[in-house]
Amino acid sequence: MPKHDKDTTRDTTDPKPAGDWYRLFGVDDVGRILFYWSEKPGQFAGYFGNSSAHVWGTLHHETTMLRKNRVFIANLEMVRKLEKGQIMRPCG
Repeated sequence: MPKHDKDTTRDTTDPKPAGDWYRLFGVDDVGRILFYWSEKPGQFAGYFGNSSAHVWGTLHHETTMLRKNRVFIANLEMVRKLEKGQIMRPCG
C-alpha cells in the first residue's frame, strides 16, 4: 500500500489510485505522521485538529465523527501506535 509521507498537512496532491481506496491516518515505524491509501476502510475515527485535543474513538462516537479535521484509522494496532507516540488519546 502506498504511503504518503509528504501528506502531514492533509495535502491532496498525491493522486488516489484507481479503484476503491480509502485514505487513512497513521504513523510509520519511526513515528512520523502520515496519510496513506488502503483497500480496506478504517475501523476507527479520530479528531486531528489544530488544538491539543487529538482524540480517537469508534465510528459511532459523536466527537470523532465531526466533519472538520476528521481522520480514519485502520485498526487497533495503529491506534496503539498513535497512543504510544502521544499523538492521539482515547476520547472521553
